[in-house]
This record gives sequence, structure tokens and C-alpha cells, in this order.
Amino acid sequence: MSQPIHTPGPVEFEINEQLTVLSLQSADRKKIVSPEEYAGAAWLEVSQPDRRLLAAAYNAFDFAARKLGVNAVLLAEGLQHGAIADLISALEQAREHIDGEIDVVDGDYGIPAPNKAMRLAQEIDDALAKVKGGAS
Repeated sequence: MSQPIHTPGPVEFEINEQLTVLSLQSADRKKIVSPEEYAGAAWLEVSQPDRRLLAAAYNAFDFAARKLGVNAVLLAEGLQHGAIADLISALEQAREHIDGEIDVVDGDYGIPAPNKAMRLAQEIDDALAKVKGGAS
């Protein structure tokens, strides 16, 4: 596994009186970083929806990279320019392709059980539901 070159998350934005701060958390500590300490006063101009998007994107790549055992920054950079949409599209096409293969097989004691295509279809459906969530 490559070493992270970012501060491991989760990350969230907090409002502290008149000041927006970036909160970087790890398992053993929580560090509050003021805009002056982290990329200057530009953080003060970040809207609430943008703060949510930045925090969600940061956390998504941080957790995905840990699960995959890769570098979060390189993962995020590799998925720029529509690569996530391409992955979802390819997964949807694979799901359509295996539809004709879905069947049951004899399971334990002769009770029908899902075949490999049916199990894979369910995994794909579950993954797509997670990824697409509330997105349309």
C-alpha cells in the first residue's frame, strides 16, 4: 500500500463564529485548521453546498483509497474528467449483459440457490445503488 500524501480523513467544515474552518480528523486526534493556516482566506468564501461537496469528495476518496489499498490523491486524480461516470456506465452495461445468465442452481438439500450470475447481478445492483444514492 502506498503511503498517503494527504491528511487522512474524515474531513468536515465547521462554522466557528464568523470563521469557516476546515476540521481534519484522524483516529487519534482532531486538528482544527483555520483558513489562514490552510490555503489562506479563500476558505471563507466557500458556500455551504460547496463545503458539503468538498467534504464528501474528500471522505469518499479517502475511504475508497483505504479500502483499495491505494493512494487517495492518485485515485482522485485518476478519476477526474468523467472516469467515474465511465466506470458506472461500464458496470451498468455489464449488469445488462448478465441478465440473460441469471438462473437458479441446485443448492443444499435440493433447494434452489442463486447461480453466479444472479449473485453478481445483486452485487452490481447494490454497488450502483450506493454510488447513485440520491443522484439522478
